Amino acid sequence: MNENFAVLFVIALNAKLFVLRRVYIDLFQSEADYFLVALTADLVSVAAILYLKRGKIFERKRLISAREALFFLLGAIGIAVLFKGIYYKLIGEVGSGGIVDPTLLALSPSDKSSIRNFTSMVEGPIKEEIIYRLGLLGSLAALIRKPSALILSSTFFAAMHYWVYPLSMMGPVFVTGLLLGVTYLTLGLPWAIAFHLILNLKAFYNDWLTGNDYGVIVIFTLLLFGIWRFGKTIVLDRKKIFGSDEASYIQRG
Repeated sequence: MNENFAVLFVIALNAKLFVLRRVYIDLFQSEADYFLVALTADLVSVAAILYLKRGKIFERKRLISAREALFFLLGAIGIAVLFKGIYYKLIGEVGSGGIVDPTLLALSPSDKSSIRNFTSMVEGPIKEEIIYRLGLLGSLAALIRKPSALILSSTFFAAMHYWVYPLSMMGPVFVTGLLLGVTYLTLGLPWAIAFHLILNLKAFYNDWLTGNDYGVIVIFTLLLFGIWRFGKTIVLDRKKIFGSDEASYIQRG
């Protein structure tokens, strides 16, 4: 119990430092200085959480077979991508100029510095899954019901991205947080990290995957199948995913 409250304190402190960095960003001499301070603060928080959770990092086991897990992950990615695409399409058509400038929706790797590429595409997913899923969701799930913990952790995850993205983009961030949380509860931390990495690295492989019509058809078919398997797993294993941890450690398949 004390361990969970200690983790929540570390996360709250990390969030406060993050907000202060964004508010006083003009005090930094360069982008490199800002990200060096940010990386240091995040690494300290991650190290503290890993220490406090040292006995539970890999405690959450897969509830399904490896083959089902791959399709589950594919389905979660498909839902995240489709929701984001539909959401941006809808809000982009509101008003004469749209709510969000399309150029803000995604920056290509060439538009970012190497530091920003590393922090947003590699360091960010690993750090955020340790902080928000292992730390926040894991601790809240030990204190309150898992569905409530999932919603609270996803809300906090989206709120922290308010300082990075426009307010109108919080919808997809919240849904992505939910999907990452469900992935963590169902498959464990490594799978949640893989999910987050794949999403953040999309700018590198998107053109290659969608370079021809046949590729688009194959990818879309796989995503639809994955979404079906994702939904099937949630329905069949809902008690193990969202119930007590005693029931969660029984693997099916």
